[in-house]
Amino acid sequence: MAIKRQEELRGIDQENYTRLLKQIEGKFHSYPSDGTRDEKWEFYSDLDDSYRQPWLVDGILDWLWHPNLILTGQFGEYVVERIEELGIKKDYLLFNGRLREGVKPIILKENHEVRNFWKDGFVPTWLLLDDSYYSGRTRLILETYMRKHRDYPITNTVVVYNGCPRWHPQVNALYSWYMVHGLDLDGDFKVRREW
Repeated sequence: MAIKRQEELRGIDQENYTRLLKQIEGKFHSYPSDGTRDEKWEFYSDLDDSYRQPWLVDGILDWLWHPNLILTGQFGEYVVERIEELGIKKDYLLFNGRLREGVKPIILKENHEVRNFWKDGFVPTWLLLDDSYYSGRTRLILETYMRKHRDYPITNTVVVYNGCPRWHPQVNALYSWYMVHGLDLDGDFKVRREW
């Protein structure tokens, strides 16, 4: 298989991206608000599966300038596959999934190719790239882990889907439910389904 070079990436295709946004909204509207815990997990799992697409992940990797990525779960595993297949120079730490459910964070895989570009004494910062952001629990768990075990801070978070009704200055999303639908993040907090 020929390896695609980073220069050949063209960013996120607008038509496919628009199709993905409609798919996200369709899943959200079709889900019963009074569902059981298993149904909720299935909904989020289904939604997260829809993000593991080469055109989307390749476009995000092409757009991201940050050389140090923190990744989690199945989405993170897929991002690592794309980084390796495309030969992109990025340091990464791949953690296990289900952190927000109380699973202890474990580094499954790491890459330090780019580290030699940093000058002595420079503490690199890390960017969390994840498929979704809801309560911020995953980010908080990983921030705590990085400060305790690596002494490297997470300075920003980029996600495909942001379903959190509270704005965070260091969280950027390709699609944010509350921003797209014009809800007042403070006044309309109760509009969100309490799952």
